[in-house]
Amino acid sequence: MTRNDASCVHVVHCVDTEGPLHESLEATFERLRDAFGVTLAPSRATLKQIQRRELDPNGWEEAAARMVAPAQLAYLDTWEKIDRSLDMVFSPQFRDPLRDSFGNPYVCNWFCMDHVGFEANPRRRAFGYHVVFEHYRTRLNSAPHTGDDIYFHYHPVPISRQANHRATACFANSDTLYQILARRVIDHGWFPCANRPGFNATRPDSHWFLEQHIPFDFANQAMHAADRSQADRATGRFVDWRRAPVGWTPYHPDKDDYQKPGECRRWIARCLDQAEIDRAFSQAARGEPVILAYADHDHRTIPPDMEHAHAMLLDAAARHPGVPFQYCTARDAFRRAMNLSEEDGVTFGCRWQGPVLHVKADAPTFGPQPFLALKRTDGAYFTDNMDCDTPHREWSYTFDAETIPLKDVSRVGLAACSPGGSVTVTVINPADGSVEQNRI
Repeated sequence: MTRNDASCVHVVHCVDTEGPLHESLEATFERLRDAFGVTLAPSRATLKQIQRRELDPNGWEEAAARMVAPAQLAYLDTWEKIDRSLDMVFSPQFRDPLRDSFGNPYVCNWFCMDHVGFEANPRRRAFGYHVVFEHYRTRLNSAPHTGDDIYFHYHPVPISRQANHRATACFANSDTLYQILARRVIDHGWFPCANRPGFNATRPDSHWFLEQHIPFDFANQAMHAADRSQADRATGRFVDWRRAPVGWTPYHPDKDDYQKPGECRRWIARCLDQAEIDRAFSQAARGEPVILAYADHDHRTIPPDMEHAHAMLLDAAARHPGVPFQYCTARDAFRRAMNLSEEDGVTFGCRWQGPVLHVKADAPTFGPQPFLALKRTDGAYFTDNMDCDTPHREWSYTFDAETIPLKDVSRVGLAACSPGGSVTVTVINPADGSVEQNRI
């Protein structure tokens, strides 16, 4: 597919891909309490009153009714239900009519997470490494006609260690972020070039982690003041994007404030719902680069959302002559909108000098060092910093008693993105010296 000019609206449908989800009546009322600060006794009758807008929780009547609308509570709580939804999502008969201004069919972007590190699981999530990722990789491999792709989504482990609780600290309570990525690198030869933050929350720790490794981030939840329709969002708890740009042009964040444009390397794009479509088309009509991204969850039936978004895009395009829209993968949207290179990615040259591994890239990596994944012969996974000889180009790592003795290492994985989002994953078997290299 060819790059398009700046007047194009590049459309990215992000699916936070988490697998099945159950919600009890009590849990629904807990969400209402957390979002709007109102405590109501859980009952079907009270729920119907809120849905009919007959109760006004602390002045949030309309927003509360939308949150608990019947369609929003129709969770897909088993893999069988999710697969029935996916059967339609991946069906050519369903998807082919949903075409953009260039005749390309609809594209979904699956941001897959692993539910690991939690102790309590009241909402019956699919626990385990690779469980969600492998399910969707299998589905996408059987539907190559879609052009869909897989990216990264992560829920920090909260202090409570309950899988239904939100958190913002990526490293304080567990090392699951590193464990998940180390396993994806070594077990699947995979690493992400794009991210969707869990709970839409970014903080300084995740800001700097992403700046080291992942160039594209669909995170900005900035809203116009009149559009802030939930108390917990308006105050900045969890979803804190109050200072971020409200336009649809991606930006490089500031080193100290991820909400402010600055000089960091990675790109942050805005990701909301379809209500902002007209604003995105108006911005593109002025010649500004636009990525229009909106988010969904796989535990809800997705096809109606696809049809609704497509109808709104067609309507907006009809009212903005000369402004086409194009369905994109997460990576292609950034490349086309921001005129980024489509290079093939770096090649790692690896050589051993005793227990020291020397690595050299043939082109600059996005971050200053690769993501280093280590698997010990007993099956344990680790990650570590490398010794940086030349940032973005050359590194080394020593295997000994202070790290892992080389005889105890089963696999060494190296993963890095290019500035344009090409991904290289190299997995080394120290026992026989074999090297597997995968480009994504």
